[in-house]
Amino acid sequence: MSGVEGVPEFASRPGAHPRHFGAFTRKISRYVKDLKAISLPFAVRSMTGLPARIVGLEDRGFLREGYKADLVIFDLARLQDRATVLEPDRFSEGVDYVMVNGVFTVDGGEFTDELPGEVILRPGRSGR
Repeated sequence: MSGVEGVPEFASRPGAHPRHFGAFTRKISRYVKDLKAISLPFAVRSMTGLPARIVGLEDRGFLREGYKADLVIFDLARLQDRATVLEPDRFSEGVDYVMVNGVFTVDGGEFTDELPGEVILRPGRSGR
């Protein structure tokens, strides 16, 4: 852990960018809620199914039987990125639950200190 309570050390190193913590919530709060430039389903697909397909991850990106899925439950009315250039490690508001590989990493809006993510290699790649 870093010196900031609830923030992993990797996230609070010097030079961290605010979008490290707020990219997805920023996209939804700014372009869906504020500007109404895109729909919520369009935004969610652009962050899930579309990139999974682009990089060839055939069993991810959608909630379907037999697929691997990480889940985020958020309150759209409260969803807002809070990270800034001076405080790049501030968690977004309105993200209530996050499950990664079936393990809660955010539970009731609080970071759980669990880091169950895995490196995923594109099919046909050896990792070297």
